[in-house]
Amino acid sequence: MKIRLSLLILIMMISMTGLAACSAAAAQPAVTPAPPMQSQAGQASSTANPNSEIVLSMVDRMNAGDVEGSLAYFADDAVSYLMGFPPTGLEVYQGKEQIRQLWQDSVDNHFEWDVEILSASGDLVNIKAKTWHDFTRQLEVAPLEYLDVYEIKDGKIVTY
Repeated sequence: MKIRLSLLILIMMISMTGLAACSAAAAQPAVTPAPPMQSQAGQASSTANPNSEIVLSMVDRMNAGDVEGSLAYFADDAVSYLMGFPPTGLEVYQGKEQIRQLWQDSVDNHFEWDVEILSASGDLVNIKAKTWHDFTRQLEVAPLEYLDVYEIKDGKIVTY
């Protein structure tokens, strides 16, 4: 009986300690500002694949807030897949018009994009990306970090 009572008291103390820890104010991470913008052209010169330069130039145009200039690098029927973003977990944008809406929303929300070419072979360019957006800044999860794959045919991005 003493063992059961001791065990019950121990479980209650552990539970209360856990609850007390949960009620303590959570430390808020510092807001992560975007790094100073670096010239993407410098990165492009280090790659041998011209498709890398297309991706870097498109990103430069977006960082400059030039939606139309950025879209000029996309085929008219390009498809963009965004995976892992709330609320659906997958968003598909088909054609320049739908991508334009995404791009304009991004520019309107102070979107910044930092990319690093990981590899480029044939029609495919793989990048490591970091992005900042008003929404992710407000949630204090900026920058988002992820990998992107671009398929480029005849000098235009066809899949992102």
